[in-house]
Amino acid sequence: MLLSLVMSLQHVCLEIKLRFIDELVTDTRLSDW
Repeated sequence: MLLSLVMSLQHVCLEIKLRFIDELVTDTRLSDW
């Protein structure tokens, strides 16, 4: 139970990081234009 909770938390953190990086990359590209 605890392990699955930790795994799901890690997954959520990873999703947030990926979205954050994606946003940053998009912002950088837009500012380049």
